[in-house]
Formats: sequence, C-alpha cells, structure tokens
Amino acid sequence: MTDDQGVVLLEERISVPEPAACDLPLLPLINTVVFPQVVAPLFVNRQHSQRALETALAGNRMLVAVAQRRDSGETVGASELYRVGVQARISRVMRLPDGTVNILLHGLWRVAIDAVVQEQPYLCARVTPILDAPESSLALEAARRAVLTLFEKVANLSRTLPENAYVAALNVESPGMLADLIASHLPLTIEQRQHILELIDIEQRLHYVSTLLMHEVEVLELEQQLRDEVEREVTRVQRESFLREQLKAIQRELGQTDPWTQEIAGLSERIQAAGMPEQVHARAMEELARLEAMPPSAPEYTLARTYLDWLLAL
Repeated sequence: MTDDQGVVLLEERISVPEPAACDLPLLPLINTVVFPQVVAPLFVNRQHSQRALETALAGNRMLVAVAQRRDSGETVGASELYRVGVQARISRVMRLPDGTVNILLHGLWRVAIDAVVQEQPYLCARVTPILDAPESSLALEAARRAVLTLFEKVANLSRTLPENAYVAALNVESPGMLADLIASHLPLTIEQRQHILELIDIEQRLHYVSTLLMHEVEVLELEQQLRDEVEREVTRVQRESFLREQLKAIQRELGQTDPWTQEIAGLSERIQAAGMPEQVHARAMEELARLEAMPPSAPEYTLARTYLDWLLAL
C-alpha cells in the first residue's frame, strides 16, 4: 500500500522458521548492532545493501544483520565484519523519494558467521544459530534482579529513555533476553554492544550489563547533581535581579538612589565624557550593560568593572 506522500509501505504477517544453519543475504551495519527480540529502525542507502534487502523481500524476508568493524564506504569485505550477528526478519519497508529505504528489522536470534559465500552483487553468508540455553539457578535469578534494580534507577534518572522501557524490561521472563533489551536502550559504543552480542553465557552477559548500568547510574546521578546546582544558581540570580528591580522602584518612589545605581550612572557619564574611539565606546557601553545586568556579588562583576576602569584610564 502507499501513504499520502507516495511512500511505499510493505507489511505482512509471515511465519518464522525454526533456527537452522542456512545461507542468508547479509546486511552490513554501520555504527549499529541489532539484538535478538529487539525491533530496530534502519536506513539503507548503499546499493549492495539494497540488493540484499530486495533478495530477502523476494523470499521469506529473512537476512542476517552484522556490524562492520569500521565504515568502509560502499564496498564491504568479509574481513571488515564481526563474526557474530543476528538473524532478523524485515517487518516493514518504506521506500523514500530520495532512494533511501527505511526498514524495521526484528531481531530473532544470534548467529555465527561461518563464511561469506558471496560478495557480489550483494553479500551472502552461511550462518549457524546460537541460541540461549534454558537455564535456571539462584545465581542467574540474583543477576536478573540486580540488573532490573539498576535499570529502574537509570529509567528514573534518564531524560532520554522511553517511558515504557522499564515496564517492558519488567515483563521479560528470559534473563538473556532481558540483558539484550536493556543493552539496546543504553548509550553504548559499538564495541560494547558487539561484546554483549558475543557473550553467549547468560550469567556473564547479565554481569557485564550490570557493570554498564552501574556506570550509567553514576553518570546520570552526577548530571542530576550538576543540573540541580545550575537551577539553584539560576533561581538565586533571578531572585536577586527581581529584588533589585523592586528596590529600584521603591527608591524612585522615595526619590532615593542606591549606591550601586549611582555607580553605574557615574560609569556611564565617565564613558560619555572620555572621548573614546567609536569602536571602543561601543565595547565599553556593551560591557556597562553587562555589568548592570549582573549582581555585584557575581565573580564576573569585579572583572567587568576592572576592565571598564582600564578602558577609562586609557
């Protein structure tokens, strides 16, 4: 079907085959790692990637998504790919007017890249599924709970995490899938994401994600502390400015002038009478306006006042 802007939409429900060794079109990813059971939006604009995409769409919509070690431009060789990727299903395709293809890729399970069996006109890989072994132990349950507790802290502190991210994690029963889901939400490097993808042992995966979560909690708590300090300072400055304006209004009503206002007025008169060159005079008035806008207690006040005195002395 087509939307009102002429973008082609392709959606259909298809059955997912059982995990098995097979040959699949390969989609190399730049600065992205797709995790199992996570839906990832991707933009595909390289020709060989679009050919792999078309081949997958003509069949069962299955392909293997693998991260590149570095951005190598249009041409990608087998040596530039990581050896573990994700078998994925193309859930939706949107063909944009500029030739780019936007897809929703649903990760299914990890796969080992046994060999790249074709490089032209698109990459094709022979892959073997890597499935999480069903495990149940006290250590695994403890690791799962620790990860959830840390992720809750991250969700409460983060301003960028989706609101339902923690709720989604809370409803994931598989410990391995939980680690993958949380990793997909964290601001990690490609190397860190790939390392998680390559951790087959679920307990090790959870422990590594826990370490990353602890670091993220520390960073977010520091950010929150800095934001609070800045907000307190801004509030204090705004309050002082408001009170100063009120004081000026009261003094005008009483026919009085406070020393600070007299000082600013005196500086203005001295600048006008100094006979400065036009450019210097403009800079002096700009600095005087900045001085008038800041409280005398501000650290920059003394610096600005000293600068004006220096200009006047010249």
